[in-house]
Amino acid sequence: MGTWDGDERITAFGLFMEAHRLLMNQFETTLRRVSGLPMQWVDILVRLTRSPDQRERMTDLAHQVGLSPSGLSRAVSRLEERGYITRVDCEDDRRGYYAVLTPAGNEIIDHALAFHVHELEQFFLGPLDDAERATFISSCRKLRDSMTEDRVYRNEPGPFQGWVTQTCSG
Repeated sequence: MGTWDGDERITAFGLFMEAHRLLMNQFETTLRRVSGLPMQWVDILVRLTRSPDQRERMTDLAHQVGLSPSGLSRAVSRLEERGYITRVDCEDDRRGYYAVLTPAGNEIIDHALAFHVHELEQFFLGPLDDAERATFISSCRKLRDSMTEDRVYRNEPGPFQGWVTQTCSG
């Protein structure tokens, strides 16, 4: 028996990763089939539908969807080619841009979400009762908020950085 057998932290993370992988595979397959959109694009479009005036600064959008600025720029360029998003200059920053959802973007994301919401109910939240749903949502917010604190958000070293370097390098 290994040193870490039975450690609930490893078990919890393993279950989380396995559930995440299974759910993402299911959602990605369906979204591509019904709308031709990869999950990454759906995430971008959903964030824009839920933003004031259906627009978001590119730098903020990159943080929200977990992409580098150049990665988001490439995704937005592809979405622009399809007419789902347009870029608009920021009034207060000559170097900045907003990503703005277009009517065609609204139409495609509405179509995709009609199927996606059904799958969210069936595979994601459906297996949970009302109390479990509330706890799950609250827990996810707590985890997200703990990871978006300034130090973590900027990917700065944490308190174990020296220990990890020493332990992993021999």
